[in-house]
Amino acid sequence: MVIKSIRRLMSITTIVLMAIVSLQSIASEGTLVVFQPEGQAFDDVVRGLSDDLDGELDLIQVPANSDLSVSDISDALEANSPDAVILLGNLSLNVYKEYQAQSERDEFPPVIATAALFVDQSAVGAKNLSAIRYEVPAVTSLVNVRSTISDPLKKVGVIYRSNLSNVIEDYIEYCKTEGIELITAEVPIVSKNMANELTNNIEFLLKKKVDALLVLNDNRLLTSENVRRSWLPILKNRRVPVVVGLEPLVSSDLNLGAFAFVPDHYGLGVQTASMIWDLLDNDWEFEEIDIQEPLSVKKTVNVHILNRKLIPFSSEQLNSFDVVIED
Repeated sequence: MVIKSIRRLMSITTIVLMAIVSLQSIASEGTLVVFQPEGQAFDDVVRGLSDDLDGELDLIQVPANSDLSVSDISDALEANSPDAVILLGNLSLNVYKEYQAQSERDEFPPVIATAALFVDQSAVGAKNLSAIRYEVPAVTSLVNVRSTISDPLKKVGVIYRSNLSNVIEDYIEYCKTEGIELITAEVPIVSKNMANELTNNIEFLLKKKVDALLVLNDNRLLTSENVRRSWLPILKNRRVPVVVGLEPLVSSDLNLGAFAFVPDHYGLGVQTASMIWDLLDNDWEFEEIDIQEPLSVKKTVNVHILNRKLIPFSSEQLNSFDVVIED
């Protein structure tokens, strides 16, 4: 009886140990550290990421707000030894680049940056980093606008700071393939009176009789002062559709953007997870360092603004938009 009890105990112990080993094996599939700022958009990215990973990898979330420091990043990586790092927003990316520059390490885990503005430029200098762009390609947005409005769309004006000249060159080439000409106006990277620079260049583009205006996601051009002093006074009553890349700029109360094309934030998380699965399959190494376009785009049209500006449009095409604002 005693021997049978010992054998039964040993059998139970073996099963428990096997279960522990199995759990450890699952947990050791990989660890991710996500530097996440506050905000609903970033929450949605992480939700998409987490849902797609479905608990198969450890996901460590680290706050990445205005007080984020190099030591915060160093501490988080030392404590968790992640197989990959995910950077959300420009601040996370900028501080992480500082961390790499100051680190004595020769190698760094693979990094994926997303939900950061103009990541092609902001990621320059980062090591072992791939990314997903936040900006929807201009040609994608403008082709959607062209199929919606009744007036011809052949010339589109865009204002940009000189540091984004490479982005604009790409936009010009891709739009040309669709028969759309981008009329550009360059402003300085820094100006003591950016509102005046914008006013002069918006007027310049309107004199060129552009069929629409494309507004870039540039925080320096879209400060509250610049919107109040330049964009709104000139454009709110002009019969020109304004295409934006931020949802708040397409509200009826603001009366600026008639169309908004932004990445679906949940979709950015799912796309990031897809890159993580590729890394896992390749022993946590990038097969190729690249910067991807966002695969899922949220399209918004403000019919109220189109009607207010007397811009004719196809009602049938409204079904292709995710959000239709009517008042």
